[in-house]
Amino acid sequence: MPSAPIIAATLIVRDEARCIARCLESVAPFVDRMVVVDTGSVDDTVAIAKGCGAEVHRLDWPDDFAAARNHALGLADADWHLVIDADEWIVCGGEALRDWCAGGERLGRACVLSDDGAGATTTRSWITRVLPRGVRFEGRVHEQVASAVPRVRTGLHIGHDGYRAAQLARKRDRNHRLLLAELAGRPGDAYLLYQIAKDADMRGDGAASAEGYAQAVAATPPDAGWRHELVTCAIAALAKAGRLGDAMALAEAEMPRWAESPDFFFVLGDLLLHHAIADPARAVDQWLPLASGAWERAIAIGERPDLEGSVAGRGSHLAQHNLDVVRGQLAMLRVADPPAHQAERRVADGGVHAADLAVAAFADGEAQPAVGDRLAHAYGGRARPQVRRLDRLHLGGAGGAVLQHDAGAKRGERGGVGDAFHLHEIGLGQLELRIGDARLEAAVVGQQQQPFAVAVEPAGGIDAGYVDEA
Repeated sequence: MPSAPIIAATLIVRDEARCIARCLESVAPFVDRMVVVDTGSVDDTVAIAKGCGAEVHRLDWPDDFAAARNHALGLADADWHLVIDADEWIVCGGEALRDWCAGGERLGRACVLSDDGAGATTTRSWITRVLPRGVRFEGRVHEQVASAVPRVRTGLHIGHDGYRAAQLARKRDRNHRLLLAELAGRPGDAYLLYQIAKDADMRGDGAASAEGYAQAVAATPPDAGWRHELVTCAIAALAKAGRLGDAMALAEAEMPRWAESPDFFFVLGDLLLHHAIADPARAVDQWLPLASGAWERAIAIGERPDLEGSVAGRGSHLAQHNLDVVRGQLAMLRVADPPAHQAERRVADGGVHAADLAVAAFADGEAQPAVGDRLAHAYGGRARPQVRRLDRLHLGGAGGAVLQHDAGAKRGERGGVGDAFHLHEIGLGQLELRIGDARLEAAVVGQQQQPFAVAVEPAGGIDAGYVDEA
Protein backbone atom coordinates (compact mmCIF):
# COMPACT_ATOMS: atom_id res chain seq x y z
CA MET A 1 0.00 0.00 0.00
CA PRO A 2 1.56 3.36 -1.04
CA SER A 3 2.51 5.71 1.75
CA ALA A 4 0.64 8.96 2.26
CA PRO A 5 2.12 11.86 0.29
CA ILE A 6 4.29 14.38 2.13
CA ILE A 7 2.89 17.89 1.85
CA ALA A 8 4.91 21.03 2.58
CA ALA A 9 3.75 24.63 2.73
CA THR A 10 6.19 27.10 1.21
CA LEU A 11 6.33 30.87 1.81
CA ILE A 12 8.64 33.69 0.78
CA VAL A 13 8.38 36.58 3.23
CA ARG A 14 9.78 39.88 4.36
CA ASP A 15 8.60 41.97 7.31
CA GLU A 16 5.36 40.06 7.80
CA ALA A 17 5.17 40.09 11.60
CA ARG A 18 1.68 41.54 11.25
CA CYS A 19 0.19 38.39 9.76
CA ILE A 20 2.55 35.43 9.47
CA ALA A 21 1.29 33.69 12.61
CA ARG A 22 -2.26 33.76 11.28
CA CYS A 23 -1.08 32.15 8.05
CA LEU A 24 1.05 29.42 9.60
CA GLU A 25 -1.49 28.53 12.26
CA SER A 26 -4.15 28.06 9.59
CA VAL A 27 -1.88 25.86 7.47
CA ALA A 28 -0.20 23.71 10.13
CA PRO A 29 -3.03 21.15 10.62
CA PHE A 30 -3.02 20.19 6.95
CA VAL A 31 0.67 19.88 6.01
CA ASP A 32 3.69 17.93 7.22
CA ARG A 33 6.23 20.76 7.03
CA MET A 34 6.24 24.54 6.70
CA VAL A 35 9.21 26.07 4.87
CA VAL A 36 9.65 29.83 5.16
CA VAL A 37 12.24 31.69 3.09
CA ASP A 38 12.94 35.12 4.57
CA THR A 39 14.43 37.70 2.21
CA GLY A 40 15.57 40.29 4.74
CA SER A 41 13.02 40.95 7.47
CA VAL A 42 13.95 43.54 10.08
CA ASP A 43 10.86 42.96 12.24
CA ASP A 44 9.90 39.85 14.25
CA THR A 45 8.88 37.75 11.25
CA VAL A 46 11.62 35.13 11.68
CA ALA A 47 11.04 34.63 15.41
CA ILE A 48 7.28 34.35 14.95
CA ALA A 49 7.65 31.84 12.13
CA LYS A 50 9.99 29.66 14.18
CA GLY A 51 7.60 29.88 17.11
CA CYS A 52 4.85 28.50 14.87
CA GLY A 53 6.98 25.47 14.01
CA ALA A 54 8.24 26.55 10.58
CA GLU A 55 11.70 25.91 9.14
CA VAL A 56 13.17 29.32 8.35
CA HIS A 57 15.85 29.89 5.71
CA ARG A 58 17.54 33.13 4.67
CA LEU A 59 17.88 34.34 1.10
CA ASP A 60 19.22 37.60 -0.25
CA TRP A 61 16.42 39.05 -2.33
CA PRO A 62 17.15 38.10 -5.97
CA ASP A 63 14.79 40.71 -7.47
CA ASP A 64 12.89 37.83 -9.03
CA PHE A 65 9.79 36.26 -7.49
CA ALA A 66 9.99 33.04 -9.49
CA ALA A 67 13.59 32.52 -8.38
CA ALA A 68 12.64 33.04 -4.74
CA ARG A 69 9.64 30.71 -4.94
CA ASN A 70 11.68 28.06 -6.73
CA HIS A 71 14.32 28.30 -4.02
CA ALA A 72 11.66 27.58 -1.40
CA LEU A 73 10.29 24.67 -3.42
CA GLY A 74 13.77 23.20 -3.72
CA LEU A 75 14.31 23.42 0.03
CA ALA A 76 10.96 21.78 0.76
CA ASP A 77 11.41 18.96 -1.77
CA ALA A 78 8.10 17.35 -0.81
CA ASP A 79 5.69 15.19 -2.79
CA TRP A 80 3.30 18.13 -2.87
CA HIS A 81 3.69 21.83 -2.13
CA LEU A 82 1.10 24.30 -0.93
CA VAL A 83 2.29 27.75 -2.06
CA ILE A 84 0.89 30.47 0.16
CA ASP A 85 1.75 34.04 1.16
CA ALA A 86 2.06 35.46 4.65
CA ASP A 87 -0.93 37.77 4.15
CA GLU A 88 -3.13 34.79 3.35
CA TRP A 89 -4.75 32.07 5.43
CA ILE A 90 -6.80 28.92 4.86
CA VAL A 91 -10.48 29.69 5.20
CA CYS A 92 -11.84 26.22 4.45
CA GLY A 93 -11.07 23.07 2.49
CA GLY A 94 -7.76 22.26 4.16
CA GLU A 95 -9.10 19.04 5.65
CA ALA A 96 -9.57 17.61 2.12
CA LEU A 97 -6.11 18.58 0.89
CA ARG A 98 -4.40 15.28 1.64
CA ASP A 99 -7.06 13.23 -0.12
CA TRP A 100 -6.87 15.58 -3.09
CA CYS A 101 -3.10 15.12 -3.32
CA ALA A 102 -3.59 11.35 -3.40
CA GLY A 103 -5.65 11.65 -6.57
CA GLY A 104 -2.86 11.72 -9.14
CA GLU A 105 -0.56 14.23 -10.77
CA ARG A 106 -2.24 17.56 -11.48
CA LEU A 107 -2.00 21.18 -10.45
CA GLY A 108 -4.45 22.40 -7.82
CA ARG A 109 -6.17 25.76 -8.07
CA ALA A 110 -7.42 27.42 -4.89
CA CYS A 111 -10.05 30.13 -4.64
CA VAL A 112 -8.30 33.20 -3.20
CA LEU A 113 -10.73 35.61 -1.55
CA SER A 114 -9.23 39.12 -1.58
CA ASP A 115 -10.71 41.60 0.89
CA ASP A 116 -10.56 45.30 0.01
CA GLY A 117 -10.28 46.25 3.69
CA ALA A 118 -13.49 48.27 3.77
CA GLY A 119 -15.71 45.24 4.11
CA ALA A 120 -17.51 46.20 0.91
CA THR A 121 -16.15 43.74 -1.64
CA THR A 122 -14.45 40.38 -1.88
CA THR A 123 -12.83 39.37 -5.15
CA ARG A 124 -12.53 35.69 -6.06
CA SER A 125 -9.54 34.49 -8.08
CA TRP A 126 -8.69 30.89 -8.91
CA ILE A 127 -4.93 30.60 -8.56
CA THR A 128 -2.65 27.57 -8.90
CA ARG A 129 -1.32 26.87 -5.41
CA VAL A 130 -0.97 23.08 -5.02
CA LEU A 131 2.03 21.73 -6.96
CA PRO A 132 3.45 18.23 -7.31
CA ARG A 133 7.18 17.64 -6.91
CA GLY A 134 9.31 19.13 -9.66
CA VAL A 135 6.97 21.88 -10.83
CA ARG A 136 8.48 25.37 -10.83
CA PHE A 137 7.60 29.03 -11.48
CA GLU A 138 8.73 31.50 -14.13
CA GLY A 139 8.55 35.30 -14.34
CA ARG A 140 10.26 37.82 -12.08
CA VAL A 141 6.91 39.36 -11.02
CA HIS A 142 3.35 37.99 -11.09
CA GLU A 143 5.08 34.68 -11.59
CA GLN A 144 3.28 31.80 -13.27
CA VAL A 145 3.51 28.05 -12.83
CA ALA A 146 5.55 26.65 -15.72
CA SER A 147 3.91 23.29 -16.40
CA ALA A 148 1.69 21.57 -18.96
CA VAL A 149 0.14 19.40 -16.24
CA PRO A 150 -3.66 19.87 -16.15
CA ARG A 151 -5.00 22.41 -13.65
CA VAL A 152 -7.93 21.35 -11.50
CA ARG A 153 -9.93 23.37 -9.01
CA THR A 154 -9.70 22.14 -5.45
CA GLY A 155 -12.02 22.82 -2.53
CA LEU A 156 -9.36 25.00 -0.92
CA HIS A 157 -10.40 28.58 -0.12
CA ILE A 158 -7.74 31.07 0.97
CA GLY A 159 -8.34 34.48 2.53
CA HIS A 160 -6.15 37.42 1.51
CA ASP A 161 -5.88 40.95 2.90
CA GLY A 162 -2.83 42.15 0.97
CA TYR A 163 -4.86 44.53 -1.18
CA ARG A 164 -5.62 46.84 1.68
CA ALA A 165 -4.15 50.28 1.15
CA ALA A 166 -1.49 50.04 3.86
CA GLN A 167 -0.21 46.76 2.44
CA LEU A 168 -0.17 47.93 -1.16
CA ALA A 169 1.79 51.10 -0.44
CA ARG A 170 5.03 49.33 0.43
CA LYS A 171 4.96 47.06 -2.64
CA ARG A 172 3.79 49.44 -5.34
CA ASP A 173 7.08 50.90 -6.58
CA ARG A 174 8.86 47.56 -6.46
CA ASN A 175 6.23 45.76 -8.53
CA HIS A 176 6.07 48.58 -11.09
CA ARG A 177 9.82 48.42 -11.63
CA LEU A 178 9.80 44.63 -11.99
CA LEU A 179 6.87 44.65 -14.40
CA LEU A 180 8.61 47.12 -16.72
CA ALA A 181 11.81 45.07 -16.59
CA GLU A 182 9.87 41.90 -17.45
CA LEU A 183 8.03 43.59 -20.31
CA ALA A 184 11.34 44.75 -21.79
CA GLY A 185 12.23 41.09 -22.22
CA ARG A 186 8.76 40.05 -23.41
CA PRO A 187 7.39 43.03 -25.40
CA GLY A 188 3.72 42.80 -26.25
CA ASP A 189 3.02 39.99 -23.78
CA ALA A 190 -0.75 40.13 -23.16
CA TYR A 191 -0.67 39.07 -19.54
CA LEU A 192 2.10 41.51 -18.65
CA LEU A 193 0.17 44.33 -20.36
CA TYR A 194 -2.82 43.38 -18.21
CA GLN A 195 -0.78 43.44 -15.01
CA ILE A 196 0.85 46.76 -15.95
CA ALA A 197 -2.61 48.27 -16.49
CA LYS A 198 -3.71 46.98 -13.12
CA ASP A 199 -0.56 48.38 -11.54
CA ALA A 200 -1.26 51.79 -13.10
CA ASP A 201 -4.72 51.76 -11.58
CA MET A 202 -3.34 50.89 -8.16
CA ARG A 203 -0.96 53.84 -8.49
CA GLY A 204 -3.88 56.13 -9.31
CA ASP A 205 -2.89 56.78 -12.93
CA GLY A 206 -6.33 56.49 -14.53
CA ALA A 207 -5.32 57.48 -18.06
CA ALA A 208 -2.44 54.98 -18.17
CA SER A 209 -4.65 52.31 -16.67
CA ALA A 210 -7.39 52.79 -19.26
CA GLU A 211 -4.93 52.76 -22.16
CA GLY A 212 -3.12 49.76 -20.70
CA TYR A 213 -6.32 47.77 -20.35
CA ALA A 214 -7.30 48.65 -23.92
CA GLN A 215 -3.95 47.36 -25.19
CA ALA A 216 -4.23 44.23 -23.06
CA VAL A 217 -7.72 43.45 -24.37
CA ALA A 218 -6.48 43.77 -27.96
CA ALA A 219 -3.56 41.43 -27.26
CA THR A 220 -5.40 38.81 -25.17
CA PRO A 221 -6.79 35.66 -26.81
CA PRO A 222 -10.56 35.19 -26.46
CA ASP A 223 -10.12 32.00 -24.44
CA ALA A 224 -7.51 33.36 -22.01
CA GLY A 225 -8.34 32.41 -18.44
CA TRP A 226 -8.05 35.99 -17.21
CA ARG A 227 -10.16 37.63 -19.94
CA HIS A 228 -13.32 37.89 -17.83
CA GLU A 229 -11.56 39.94 -15.18
CA LEU A 230 -9.64 41.90 -17.78
CA VAL A 231 -12.79 42.92 -19.62
CA THR A 232 -14.65 44.06 -16.51
CA CYS A 233 -11.60 46.00 -15.33
CA ALA A 234 -11.18 47.57 -18.78
CA ILE A 235 -14.81 48.72 -19.02
CA ALA A 236 -14.60 50.28 -15.56
CA ALA A 237 -11.23 51.97 -16.25
CA LEU A 238 -12.28 53.35 -19.63
CA ALA A 239 -15.47 54.74 -18.13
CA LYS A 240 -13.60 56.33 -15.26
CA ALA A 241 -11.16 57.92 -17.72
CA GLY A 242 -14.06 59.43 -19.66
CA ARG A 243 -13.59 57.18 -22.68
CA LEU A 244 -17.26 56.29 -22.74
CA GLY A 245 -17.41 55.41 -26.43
CA ASP A 246 -14.48 53.03 -26.12
CA ALA A 247 -16.03 51.44 -23.03
CA MET A 248 -19.38 51.01 -24.79
CA ALA A 249 -17.76 49.52 -27.88
CA LEU A 250 -15.89 47.02 -25.71
CA ALA A 251 -19.06 46.13 -23.82
CA GLU A 252 -20.88 45.52 -27.09
CA ALA A 253 -18.12 43.30 -28.45
CA GLU A 254 -17.81 41.25 -25.27
CA MET A 255 -21.48 40.90 -24.32
CA PRO A 256 -22.12 37.62 -26.24
CA ARG A 257 -19.20 36.02 -24.40
CA TRP A 258 -20.30 37.18 -20.94
CA ALA A 259 -24.08 36.93 -21.26
CA GLU A 260 -24.16 34.99 -17.98
CA SER A 261 -21.72 37.14 -16.01
CA PRO A 262 -23.15 39.32 -13.24
CA ASP A 263 -19.84 41.19 -13.07
CA PHE A 264 -20.14 42.19 -16.72
CA PHE A 265 -23.66 43.58 -16.30
CA PHE A 266 -22.73 45.26 -13.04
CA VAL A 267 -19.93 47.28 -14.66
CA LEU A 268 -22.17 47.89 -17.68
CA GLY A 269 -24.67 49.48 -15.31
CA ASP A 270 -21.94 51.68 -13.90
CA LEU A 271 -20.87 52.63 -17.43
CA LEU A 272 -24.45 53.69 -18.19
CA LEU A 273 -24.41 55.70 -14.98
CA HIS A 274 -21.32 57.52 -16.26
CA HIS A 275 -23.32 58.27 -19.41
CA ALA A 276 -26.07 59.75 -17.25
CA ILE A 277 -23.55 62.17 -15.76
CA ALA A 278 -21.94 63.06 -19.08
CA ASP A 279 -25.29 63.39 -20.88
CA PRO A 280 -27.68 64.88 -18.27
CA ALA A 281 -30.32 65.82 -20.84
CA ARG A 282 -31.05 62.12 -21.32
CA ALA A 283 -30.18 60.87 -17.84
CA VAL A 284 -33.74 60.36 -16.60
CA ASP A 285 -35.34 59.22 -19.83
CA GLN A 286 -32.55 56.96 -21.08
CA TRP A 287 -29.37 56.31 -19.15
CA LEU A 288 -30.67 55.71 -15.61
CA PRO A 289 -33.39 53.27 -16.73
CA LEU A 290 -30.87 51.43 -18.89
CA ALA A 291 -28.43 51.25 -15.97
CA SER A 292 -31.27 49.79 -13.92
CA GLY A 293 -31.82 47.21 -16.62
CA ALA A 294 -28.17 46.14 -16.52
CA TRP A 295 -28.20 45.76 -12.72
CA GLU A 296 -31.46 43.82 -12.91
CA ARG A 297 -29.80 41.47 -15.37
CA ALA A 298 -26.89 41.00 -12.94
CA ILE A 299 -29.34 40.08 -10.17
CA ALA A 300 -31.23 37.70 -12.46
CA ILE A 301 -27.99 35.86 -13.25
CA GLY A 302 -27.00 35.69 -9.58
CA GLU A 303 -23.59 35.10 -8.07
CA ARG A 304 -20.96 33.34 -10.22
CA PRO A 305 -18.00 32.49 -7.97
CA ASP A 306 -16.70 30.19 -10.71
CA LEU A 307 -15.82 33.13 -12.96
CA GLU A 308 -12.25 34.39 -12.71
CA GLY A 309 -12.04 37.68 -10.86
CA SER A 310 -15.71 37.73 -9.87
CA VAL A 311 -16.64 40.16 -7.10
CA ALA A 312 -19.00 38.89 -4.40
CA GLY A 313 -22.23 40.87 -4.41
CA ARG A 314 -22.30 41.97 -8.03
CA GLY A 315 -24.97 39.38 -8.70
CA SER A 316 -26.87 40.25 -5.53
CA HIS A 317 -26.62 43.00 -2.90
CA LEU A 318 -24.27 45.42 -4.72
CA ALA A 319 -26.44 45.45 -7.83
CA GLN A 320 -29.60 45.62 -5.73
CA HIS A 321 -28.22 48.60 -3.83
CA ASN A 322 -27.52 50.54 -7.02
CA LEU A 323 -30.92 49.56 -8.38
CA ASP A 324 -32.71 50.76 -5.25
CA VAL A 325 -30.89 54.10 -5.34
CA VAL A 326 -31.79 54.74 -9.00
CA ARG A 327 -35.39 53.66 -8.53
CA GLY A 328 -35.68 55.91 -5.50
CA GLN A 329 -34.21 58.80 -7.45
CA LEU A 330 -36.57 58.31 -10.37
CA ALA A 331 -39.52 58.10 -8.01
CA MET A 332 -38.52 61.32 -6.29
CA LEU A 333 -38.11 63.04 -9.63
CA ARG A 334 -41.68 62.10 -10.46
CA VAL A 335 -42.80 63.69 -7.22
CA ALA A 336 -40.75 66.77 -8.11
CA ASP A 337 -42.34 66.83 -11.57
CA PRO A 338 -45.98 67.77 -10.81
CA PRO A 339 -48.88 66.61 -13.00
CA ALA A 340 -49.12 69.96 -14.74
CA HIS A 341 -45.54 69.73 -15.92
CA GLN A 342 -45.99 66.08 -16.89
CA ALA A 343 -49.01 67.03 -18.98
CA GLU A 344 -47.07 69.79 -20.69
CA ARG A 345 -44.25 67.41 -21.49
CA ARG A 346 -46.57 64.73 -22.79
CA VAL A 347 -48.27 67.19 -25.07
CA ALA A 348 -44.93 68.46 -26.32
CA ASP A 349 -43.72 64.89 -26.83
CA GLY A 350 -46.79 63.67 -28.67
CA GLY A 351 -48.29 61.97 -25.63
CA VAL A 352 -45.47 59.54 -24.86
CA HIS A 353 -42.90 60.12 -22.17
CA ALA A 354 -39.80 57.94 -22.29
CA ALA A 355 -39.30 57.80 -18.52
CA ASP A 356 -42.63 56.03 -18.15
CA LEU A 357 -41.67 53.58 -20.88
CA ALA A 358 -38.32 53.00 -19.22
CA VAL A 359 -39.64 52.17 -15.77
CA ALA A 360 -42.31 49.88 -17.19
CA ALA A 361 -39.86 48.14 -19.49
CA PHE A 362 -37.17 47.47 -16.93
CA ALA A 363 -39.33 46.87 -13.85
CA ASP A 364 -40.08 43.25 -14.71
CA GLY A 365 -37.21 42.41 -17.07
CA GLU A 366 -39.60 41.53 -19.88
CA ALA A 367 -39.07 44.49 -22.18
CA GLN A 368 -39.32 43.68 -25.86
CA PRO A 369 -36.60 44.79 -28.29
CA ALA A 370 -38.88 47.44 -29.77
CA VAL A 371 -39.26 49.02 -26.34
CA GLY A 372 -35.52 48.97 -25.92
CA ASP A 373 -35.09 50.65 -29.27
CA ARG A 374 -37.45 53.43 -28.30
CA LEU A 375 -35.74 53.87 -24.94
CA ALA A 376 -32.35 54.02 -26.54
CA HIS A 377 -33.40 56.85 -28.79
CA ALA A 378 -35.33 58.82 -26.21
CA TYR A 379 -34.14 62.34 -26.71
CA GLY A 380 -35.47 65.48 -25.12
CA GLY A 381 -38.02 63.45 -23.16
CA ARG A 382 -39.52 61.75 -26.22
CA ALA A 383 -39.25 58.08 -27.18
CA ARG A 384 -38.60 57.79 -30.92
CA PRO A 385 -38.30 54.41 -32.71
CA GLN A 386 -35.70 55.36 -35.28
CA VAL A 387 -32.45 53.78 -36.43
CA ARG A 388 -29.14 55.63 -36.31
CA ARG A 389 -25.47 54.69 -36.70
CA LEU A 390 -25.61 52.32 -33.74
CA ASP A 391 -24.12 49.46 -31.85
CA ARG A 392 -26.66 47.11 -30.26
CA LEU A 393 -26.28 45.93 -26.68
CA HIS A 394 -28.66 43.17 -25.65
CA LEU A 395 -29.21 43.44 -21.90
CA GLY A 396 -31.13 40.19 -21.78
CA GLY A 397 -31.63 37.04 -23.76
CA ALA A 398 -34.35 36.55 -26.35
CA GLY A 399 -36.85 39.34 -25.98
CA GLY A 400 -34.55 41.25 -23.66
CA ALA A 401 -34.11 44.99 -23.71
CA VAL A 402 -31.85 46.44 -26.39
CA LEU A 403 -29.61 49.42 -25.91
CA GLN A 404 -28.51 51.10 -29.08
CA HIS A 405 -25.80 53.67 -28.79
CA ASP A 406 -23.96 55.89 -31.24
CA ALA A 407 -20.53 54.65 -30.23
CA GLY A 408 -18.80 56.53 -33.01
CA ALA A 409 -20.17 59.86 -31.87
CA LYS A 410 -19.24 59.17 -28.25
CA ARG A 411 -15.81 57.64 -28.81
CA GLY A 412 -13.07 59.45 -26.96
CA GLU A 413 -15.33 61.50 -24.70
CA ARG A 414 -13.69 63.02 -21.68
CA GLY A 415 -16.16 65.37 -20.03
CA GLY A 416 -18.40 64.97 -17.03
CA VAL A 417 -16.85 62.03 -15.20
CA GLY A 418 -15.11 62.67 -11.91
CA ASP A 419 -12.80 60.74 -9.66
CA ALA A 420 -15.66 59.97 -7.28
CA PHE A 421 -16.31 56.75 -9.20
CA HIS A 422 -12.98 55.16 -8.39
CA LEU A 423 -13.18 52.63 -5.54
CA HIS A 424 -15.47 54.83 -3.49
CA GLU A 425 -19.16 55.11 -2.88
CA ILE A 426 -20.63 58.20 -4.47
CA GLY A 427 -23.71 60.16 -3.52
CA LEU A 428 -26.28 61.32 -6.02
CA GLY A 429 -25.78 64.79 -4.59
CA GLN A 430 -22.17 64.70 -5.73
CA LEU A 431 -23.29 64.12 -9.30
CA GLU A 432 -25.14 67.43 -9.26
CA LEU A 433 -27.51 65.83 -11.77
CA ARG A 434 -27.37 68.53 -14.39
CA ILE A 435 -30.68 67.48 -15.90
CA GLY A 436 -31.46 70.99 -17.09
CA ASP A 437 -34.38 71.50 -14.68
CA ALA A 438 -34.27 72.98 -11.19
CA ARG A 439 -36.87 70.42 -10.09
CA LEU A 440 -34.34 67.64 -10.69
CA GLU A 441 -31.78 68.53 -8.06
CA ALA A 442 -30.16 65.67 -6.16
CA ALA A 443 -32.47 63.79 -3.85
CA VAL A 444 -31.78 63.63 -0.15
CA VAL A 445 -33.47 60.87 1.82
CA GLY A 446 -33.58 61.23 5.58
CA GLN A 447 -30.93 63.95 5.32
CA GLN A 448 -28.53 61.42 3.78
CA GLN A 449 -27.48 61.30 0.14
CA GLN A 450 -27.89 57.82 -1.29
CA PRO A 451 -24.56 56.25 -2.36
CA PHE A 452 -23.86 53.95 -5.26
CA ALA A 453 -21.84 50.79 -4.92
CA VAL A 454 -19.65 51.49 -7.91
CA ALA A 455 -17.54 49.12 -9.93
CA VAL A 456 -14.50 47.87 -8.13
CA GLU A 457 -11.53 46.82 -10.21
CA PRO A 458 -10.88 43.47 -8.74
CA ALA A 459 -7.47 42.27 -7.80
CA GLY A 460 -6.31 39.02 -9.26
CA GLY A 461 -5.41 37.22 -12.44
CA ILE A 462 -5.08 33.75 -13.85
CA ASP A 463 -2.42 32.70 -11.38
CA ALA A 464 -1.12 36.00 -10.07
CA GLY A 465 -4.08 37.63 -8.45
CA TYR A 466 -2.14 38.51 -5.36
CA VAL A 467 0.48 41.18 -4.77
CA ASP A 468 3.73 39.30 -4.49
CA GLU A 469 5.46 38.96 -1.16
CA ALA A 470 9.16 39.12 -0.47
